[in-house]
Amino acid sequence: MAWDWKSAPDGVVFGNVVQHLGEVMNENAVLAVDAGNFSTWAHRLFPFKSSQRLLGSVAGSMGVGIPFAVAGALREPKRQVVCLVGDGGFHMTGNEMSVAVERKLPIKFFVSDNRSL
Repeated sequence: MAWDWKSAPDGVVFGNVVQHLGEVMNENAVLAVDAGNFSTWAHRLFPFKSSQRLLGSVAGSMGVGIPFAVAGALREPKRQVVCLVGDGGFHMTGNEMSVAVERKLPIKFFVSDNRSL
């Protein structure tokens, strides 16, 4: 889908982030996406390749993005792992984040903060 970059007076449009990630992520990257309104950007704009993996929730359970990213990084240590998570899901997963730090997992986390939590 074609996306024209947009600006916002109060921050970054998350569609811009997702569009850019689609351009720069590795061919075999793992993208872990939390549930929430922000996740529609990833499902709508990210140009998935058959060599990439998407780890995401079917039932919309908030707080799964970071555990998915940790699992992906542990399972596939040679792959780039990127996690898109909302501020609510981010606040729910401190234990999993501590595992990522303890194991020195090179996960890139992008938090969509809509200032609701």
